[in-house]
Amino acid sequence: MKLFIAGCESRVNRICNCAANNPYMLLSYYHLTNGKHKMDKNFVYDYHRLKSKANFIIDSGLFTMMFGAGSDKTYSYKELEDYTHKYIDNINRIKYKDYIVEMDVHKVLGMKELEKFRKIFIKKYDINKTIFVWHIEEEIKGWEEMCKKYPFVAISVPELRIVLKQKYLKDFINKLIRMALEINPNIKIHLLGCTSNDLLEQGGYYSADSTSWMSALRYGEFTIPHNKLKLNSNLIRMIANNNEDKVTSNIKVFENKYDIINTDKNTERINLSTTCIALFRYMAENVNKNYFNKKYPVFDEDIELLIERV
Repeated sequence: MKLFIAGCESRVNRICNCAANNPYMLLSYYHLTNGKHKMDKNFVYDYHRLKSKANFIIDSGLFTMMFGAGSDKTYSYKELEDYTHKYIDNINRIKYKDYIVEMDVHKVLGMKELEKFRKIFIKKYDINKTIFVWHIEEEIKGWEEMCKKYPFVAISVPELRIVLKQKYLKDFINKLIRMALEINPNIKIHLLGCTSNDLLEQGGYYSADSTSWMSALRYGEFTIPHNKLKLNSNLIRMIANNNEDKVTSNIKVFENKYDIINTDKNTERINLSTTCIALFRYMAENVNKNYFNKKYPVFDEDIELLIERV
């Protein structure tokens, strides 16, 4: 299992992620380009410095555009098609070779138009590096068809939380995973927006992502899956304070090796952010060990692990 830390369109979050020794990052294209299709130069530089050691997922940012920062506008088919072409063209222009997420226009344009958008991705980007997202509108038959056609598929967990009652959620996701693996044993499955204890403690999926580390930072609550230990704000801050020297040291190692300089002077925030990400990395390490029988990798052997026991 690979745990992609979301929110890494911000350079300081990328630095914190690497200082926490986690090799997986997720970014929103919408935020990365400030909604204007102008690729952030810092990211282009950082990507080419880090790509040999880290894996990236870039999400289209469609949800943010439609329901968040850009929710005051109405978007036509032509506008979304234009966004899609610019999205893929910009990705290709910077010689990005990692994963991207499709434009899942299910709820905006419907299923008929969705297929046209998927063909754009198949034509313009590596299908093995494109994540196609299943939504409830496609129904079970659509999931089966996706698993036959695409090597990398995703399940939108936040959507299922709304549609299903909590007691049915794990069994339903487990059913989708088993179906996918029966169709294609080599398929990769990503759990979008998921760091739930119960959902991560099952086999079959390839990767997951979440911004939950930010919630741990903001609201001070985090439960470690393998031992169900709940950390409140006081415990998180105590762990962060104990790690302050290690965080500082790790960032210096990172800066010297990768020539990416941290310019954010809010040391308390950096210390807390790095510690929260390290707690999630520790969670992923134990999920891998206990449920996948695999070792979770580090970003860099010269960077010290912040959390080795909780």
